[in-house]
Amino acid sequence: MKYSSITKAQSKDTSLAFILIFSILTLYKKELHFVYPALAFSLISMTFPQIFKPLAFLWFGLAEVMGTIMSKIILSLVFFVIITPLTALIKMMGVDSMRIKEWHNGKETAFIDRNHQFTKADIEKPY
Repeated sequence: MKYSSITKAQSKDTSLAFILIFSILTLYKKELHFVYPALAFSLISMTFPQIFKPLAFLWFGLAEVMGTIMSKIILSLVFFVIITPLTALIKMMGVDSMRIKEWHNGKETAFIDRNHQFTKADIEKPY
């Protein structure tokens, strides 16, 4: 992400995110000294939102880095927690859904020849 690609709307979004953070801190900690930065951020956001451009650059850069890392972590977890055990279970059960054993035993193809004549009902309700 380039610094010059940060828009005015992104600067406003960044300031709103920090206003929300300070507002939540005020409610959570029950201390009013978090209200002052929230008010300052809201006043500056309404009058000069471009002041938040450096902060927006950092904020959106962090979001981009986290998005890159988290997507890889989540996909890895899905693979190792769901797909790997299911594959091991299917192999232990001896299921050969792709008919690879038949193909390796001399057949020319693993495709099934259906010789099915499609009717009007097949096309009307395909599911």
